Amino acid sequence: MGRDKVILITGATSGIGLACAKHLSEKGFQVFGTTRKKEIADKEFQYPLLSLDVCSEDDGAKVVANVLERAGRLDVLINNAGFGIAGPIEETPLSEIKAQFEVNFYGLIRMSQAVIPIMRKQKEGLIINISSIGGVFSLPFQSAYSASKFAVEAVTRAMRMELKGSGIKVTVVRPGDCCTDFTYRRRNLVTSKIYEEPFRRVLEVVEKNEKQGMKPEKVAKKVEKIINTPNPKANYVVGSFTEKLAILLEKILPSSYFERLLMGFYNM
Repeated sequence: MGRDKVILITGATSGIGLACAKHLSEKGFQVFGTTRKKEIADKEFQYPLLSLDVCSEDDGAKVVANVLERAGRLDVLINNAGFGIAGPIEETPLSEIKAQFEVNFYGLIRMSQAVIPIMRKQKEGLIINISSIGGVFSLPFQSAYSASKFAVEAVTRAMRMELKGSGIKVTVVRPGDCCTDFTYRRRNLVTSKIYEEPFRRVLEVVEKNEKQGMKPEKVAKKVEKIINTPNPKANYVVGSFTEKLAILLEKILPSSYFERLLMGFYNM
């Protein structure tokens, strides 16, 4: 397969998903994007935009069937749909944590379960799960988000082993700080006086780094390279030298020392 690959991208109307959809479409791939906003689904885009709520038990199968009807096959699934919440775990409502996992993790599972049988019949396919460096080490006041991305990392590793020999490849992409509307869409939960000041300091650092972060097109270009790679690695980091160094340091430093470094970085 070459540029005739059929690609399905969840969450393709903003941020990394939008950048991937545009870039891959421009490169000649047959791209299908999804959105949970029904009012803009099926409107004229550079690529077909299908209505999908990854929290729905039925939507995933319907979208995959739609793609197969239009294109005849499905070669690549990019599990990108997600959002973030920020706040201390002590005061984060369980309903918010469940919502975080429902989209970031269970949504990914639903879509993967919908495409794997198709790819197995084809004897080839690729699933790219979009994680985060926050899925490698936990971020303060983003514990629920980090937990959901840790789960993405874990299931990706298991899927790689389970699908060995099926022709289906699975990999995870770990973006660092990225300048997208993810920053403005994050749910910053109201905190008590106990956490107010440290939360404010951490959030200032987080938002500053994101606003000054890489463009999402950098992630899109990496995704294109992965798609064109016969045997993708287990994971790919897309970010600054500092972010890549942090992942390395987390592996080799004592956990207490790395924790102090991270807290210092976030002005805690």
